[in-house]
Amino acid sequence: MRRGFYWKLALQNLKNNRRVYVPFLLSSIGIIMMFYIMQSISLSVDARGL
Repeated sequence: MRRGFYWKLALQNLKNNRRVYVPFLLSSIGIIMMFYIMQSISLSVDARGL
């Protein structure tokens, strides 16, 4: 029964602070995407075969 209270409190906190969390999540996703793109570019074989 107490677990429901904490879940409700956490969800309410996320809802009330979405102006902070949404930009953080979007920038984190962007940084992770850039990391994997750069990793892919650095490990790819050159098309000319050099």
